[in-house]
Amino acid sequence: MASTGITPRESDAFRRGSLNGKQLSAREREDMVKRFLPNEPESPSTPTSKSSHNWRPTSPANKDHQRRKTGFFRHFLHLLIYTIVSALFSVYFRFRRSYRLVRSRIVSVLYHHHRTPEFIQRDVRQLERLPNHLSVILDFNESDEDQGEAGLEGLLNNVCEIAAWSASAGIPFLSVYERTGMHLAYL
Repeated sequence: MASTGITPRESDAFRRGSLNGKQLSAREREDMVKRFLPNEPESPSTPTSKSSHNWRPTSPANKDHQRRKTGFFRHFLHLLIYTIVSALFSVYFRFRRSYRLVRSRIVSVLYHHHRTPEFIQRDVRQLERLPNHLSVILDFNESDEDQGEAGLEGLLNNVCEIAAWSASAGIPFLSVYERTGMHLAYL
């Protein structure tokens, strides 16, 4: 009872109605608690102010209506903010994706020139020696986990790209090895 200011002795006396074995009257119990109660108004005949005169207790139905009204507006505001933020992020991410796609295409054309024979020949010209025989070991992937090079089509695309590169580089002989030998029927 320390948080309320009432000592345990006073609390016990108030509950049991007796202090030191003597019964307490209603007036004595009131006096014991009176110091914790707010002061009484000075005079009941004081004129009421306008604001207190117009004050009406709100009925539960009126409170419920007001709660529904503010709840609707709050919900509408949250929905509006969510929609605006979602739209802005959606536009931002679409523009960012488009920008990166265009940039990667430009970089691919400028820096990944390995698909044109002239650039391959120019790069190979700087080498002192070229092999006469190039051997390549490929792997047949049935699943599409390796960047879209799955199945027989992916295997044949890799063989064709290596053959074109070795022909452009001036390598006369190419050997392609694959564990299952599946590519042999299609070459």
